[in-house]
Amino acid sequence: MPRWDDPLVKAMREKVESPEVRAACIEAAAKSLPALAGADPFLAKAFTVDYGAHNQTTNWAGRLVAALMRSSGYEKAGKEAAMPEGCIARSGELWVKRNKKT
Repeated sequence: MPRWDDPLVKAMREKVESPEVRAACIEAAAKSLPALAGADPFLAKAFTVDYGAHNQTTNWAGRLVAALMRSSGYEKAGKEAAMPEGCIARSGELWVKRNKKT
């Protein structure tokens, strides 16, 4: 399994943190889909055969998206859901916007 300092994981992190992918993850969460559903198509296109369960990169994608969502003010909804048809990853966490404390 790759590590945080693996060049592929670093490249995936850069992709996930891009404004385009960040927006897609937030949009997916707003539609009650796993946030990973927003990132998965971008990762599949960018990393082709290097993205999949065979090398744990779909797991890494979930970790990277989780970090992105937490830093964007979201929290886990407490469950996973199936990914939309056509995605490489099979399931992902559901996220909700954290309530601001007043």
